[in-house]
Formats: sequence, C-alpha cells, structure tokens
Amino acid sequence: SQSLGIPGRVDHPRVMDLVAESARLITERGLVCGSFARDRAYMEMLIGCGVRYLTYMVDSAVVLKAYMEAMEAFTASADRGKRTADRRGA
Repeated sequence: SQSLGIPGRVDHPRVMDLVAESARLITERGLVCGSFARDRAYMEMLIGCGVRYLTYMVDSAVVLKAYMEAMEAFTASADRGKRTADRRGA
C-alpha cells in the first residue's frame, strides 16, 4: 500500500488487485506465496488469492484480544451477580 501511495489502506482495490496478481505470478512459478493477515476477513481474502503461507495477527494482538474477551466475560458475570444480589435485597 505504501509503494502505491496509499499507506495503510490494504483493503484498497489497487492493493488487493496487486496482491492477487503477485500471488498468481508467484504460484505459477512453483513457489509458495506468503503474507501477513491482520484479521480473519483479510486472511480469507489472501487465501482466495492463492496465498498459502500466512502469519495471523501479531503475538501482542492475540494476547490483547484474549484479555479483552476475558474482561468482557468477567464484567458480564459480575453484572449478573450484582443484579441477582439486588433482587435478593442484598
């Protein structure tokens, strides 16, 4: 995206077309095309383009996502517990 003058816009049609064309050329030469996928939708797009070696997210993003999901679960559980206590008059 940066080389095309649209840094960070990896979903831009020009970038996606170039990714697809690059994957096709690499695969035609008997090589394995690899890339980085920042999320599931982008990973599926890359696979659809012929990319076969993928790195998904980065370690810190995976850990952050897990902590955020855990925090949401704990918060929801605490809220349910508070509502139950309120109904009991505690």
